[in-house]
Amino acid sequence: MSNDVFPDLPGLDVEVDRTTLYRTSIYETAGGKEQRAAWWSSPRYRYRLRWNVLRADVAAAAPWAAYSEAAAVQRFFDVHLGAWDSFLMVDPYSGAQVRVRFVEDSLRFAREVPGVWAAEAEVISVK
Repeated sequence: MSNDVFPDLPGLDVEVDRTTLYRTSIYETAGGKEQRAAWWSSPRYRYRLRWNVLRADVAAAAPWAAYSEAAAVQRFFDVHLGAWDSFLMVDPYSGAQVRVRFVEDSLRFAREVPGVWAAEAEVISVK
C-alpha cells in the first residue's frame, strides 16, 4: 500500500468518468420471491481516465520532472506494478484524496502524432 500520489499533469486535457459500485447479492426462490444481501455499506468508485494529449518532449511537474508527461504516466504505472499496489488520487468529483489501484495490469497508449500520445487506464477505489 503506497502513499504515492498520482501525478498531476496540469493543463492537459484529461477525461474522467466515475462509476459508483455497490455489491448486492440477490437470491430468487423457485416461487419467485427475492432475498437481497448488501455486502458493502459504502460505495466503491471506478474511474476511467483518458489523457488526450501527453507530450513526449515536455517535462512533467515535480516530483516527476525527470520524465516527460507520457513517460511520467508510464513510470507511475510501472512503479506500482500495474494492479498490484494501491496509491492515492484526487477524486475530481469530490476533491478528496482516495486510495485506488489500477483495475488491470495493462496501460493503453496510442500515438496521435509524432511526439504526442494518448493514454487510457481504469482505477478503482480500495478500502
